[in-house]
Amino acid sequence: MIAATITTRWKSRRFPGKALQKIQGKPLIRHIVDSARQSKVDEVVVATTLSSPSIIKYCIDNEIAYYAYQNEWNILDRLLDTAHAYNADTLVYLWGDCPFIDPKKIDMALEYFGYDPQYFFDMSQPMAIMKTSLLEDVSRTQLSKHKKEYIHDHIMKNIWRPKVEINEREDLMKANELLQEMCSA
Repeated sequence: MIAATITTRWKSRRFPGKALQKIQGKPLIRHIVDSARQSKVDEVVVATTLSSPSIIKYCIDNEIAYYAYQNEWNILDRLLDTAHAYNADTLVYLWGDCPFIDPKKIDMALEYFGYDPQYFFDMSQPMAIMKTSLLEDVSRTQLSKHKKEYIHDHIMKNIWRPKVEINEREDLMKANELLQEMCSA
């Protein structure tokens, strides 16, 4: 099961409460949820914290799936616990402060994800796709508080190595299709 997981919390360092601030009359978090729901993911979940009751209430009132984690700063465990709570084997990790996510880009990234089945990062969009098993492996290592909060950076610098191999004619055709879609999107 693929879950789009939107991380947000009330106590943002730079702009507390930004998840519910309105853009064109709609809360920031709603823009992200709506975009994710237009993609081919199976579930859209807001991954927040227990110290974010306004976000939790908004999710309940608007029938948005959510998971509330106790630790304000540990994104690694918040993502992992959310994945376990929703039985997700793959997460589309979306930043909760980036309202302009393109659902077509999510779908293209999910298609591309088959080439690197552990982790994928789209430089043009605020998202990463990862297997829950990768987060489980990372969680068994000793990481600082900072690395648990910025888990994406840790994975990018220490684990992920992009891999697209052209071994057969079919791979070349697929690479051409993906590149054409990415350039036209």
